[in-house]
Amino acid sequence: MSHTRAPSPIRTNTYSDNPASYARELPLVPPTPLAPPAPGLVTEIERAACAALEAGEVIAEGLSPWALASHAVALAARAARALRARR
Repeated sequence: MSHTRAPSPIRTNTYSDNPASYARELPLVPPTPLAPPAPGLVTEIERAACAALEAGEVIAEGLSPWALASHAVALAARAARALRARR
């Protein structure tokens, strides 16, 4: 009983001069502009995540004079914002 097999696609020469089979042009579509974020988009969860990140950095890197100065400036800015909000 003889079995006839189809030729292997690896051994078959499928070369073609047709460039459409090798490359195609895609239409150039300009990106759609992103809408500006809504006011007050930063939520309490995001603020808590930022605070947790800062605490993790302090634990991992330790307190340096630069980190202490950065925290002092942040506290002063927070106090100034709170004072301005009261007016």
